Amino acid sequence: MMDILICRVRYPNDPSEKLLAHQQFVADFLEEDILVFYSVSSIFGKEERVYKPDGKTINDEYVLIIGTEQQQNKFSVPSFIDCSKSYKIQLDSTVSVGNLTNRSCTPTLRESVKNKILDMKKMGKHTEYSISLSDFKKFNKKISII
Repeated sequence: MMDILICRVRYPNDPSEKLLAHQQFVADFLEEDILVFYSVSSIFGKEERVYKPDGKTINDEYVLIIGTEQQQNKFSVPSFIDCSKSYKIQLDSTVSVGNLTNRSCTPTLRESVKNKILDMKKMGKHTEYSISLSDFKKFNKKISII
């Protein structure tokens, strides 16, 4: 099972338009041709976004990957997943996402993220962005099989 995918993405909601290799939490492969993922980011440098002003309370849109969870899931630094923003790509028969670097995470982390995603949707705090397949192929050449 592929839970974490590493790919290059230009996020449609990022005004800087940076293109970097980035870890993604794979939420779904819908009907084998739609990929839905969520950004995984390092906490370092983003503490003000991750924690509320008291420095202890976590932003309710995020799942933190720290301590034992970080070690068990082989993250090199404390990280978080923003469960309020998903990115969707319509795939076709010319690509194999499995050609990208990927790995599984623990069932505990997977369940925690999926529950937080459902919570965000129920609270109306979820936004879905689309990424074009042509851009995704251009930025991740090893997915092309034709």
